Amino acid sequence: MIRPFRSAATAGALLLLISVLVGSAFAGAIYTTDETGTIVNANTNYGASSDVYLIGGPQNTTASGPADGDHYFQVTDPSGKRLLSTDNAECRQLTVTGGRGVGATGPCPHANGTFNPANGATPVQLAPFGPTPNAGTVYKAWMIPKSKATIGPDPKVLIFAQKDTKTDNFKIPAFAPPPTGSCQPSSSLSVLVTGR
Repeated sequence: MIRPFRSAATAGALLLLISVLVGSAFAGAIYTTDETGTIVNANTNYGASSDVYLIGGPQNTTASGPADGDHYFQVTDPSGKRLLSTDNAECRQLTVTGGRGVGATGPCPHANGTFNPANGATPVQLAPFGPTPNAGTVYKAWMIPKSKATIGPDPKVLIFAQKDTKTDNFKIPAFAPPPTGSCQPSSSLSVLVTGR
């Protein structure tokens, strides 16, 4: 049997406890966009994996974004059970300043998009990642504060609690990998010189 609250103080204490628990979760917003960072949730307008960028913070200068600091990101299938990002987690980092994503960071950063003056943010390219097994061609982008995640024994895998993340789903109707020879963190360039 559920008993009603006996006083406003009891109800107030319960609401305070709930707000403290909720407050420990990831605050702010993230969304997928294009290289310009001006399109919010393009969702089905991506022609290739290299067209999808991630940004932290809303598409304006008034609403609050994620907490400042470095964050990891990754791409999975929509259930989150299959990691689709193909590079090491240490390469998948972005920095948030003033509640806005301001570009990639780390030892092997992803490509940045262009600065968006509407909200002071710079999007970060999500590629490289593989095709989704989802029949509807849906993917899930994740962003996790670096202080809330660790890199697992497999250097591509992040270990974190679901409450410490923000996610955004997107679609690539006909998956196309990044163009051959594109400058991706996982690509390399070699030159063979023969003779003089």
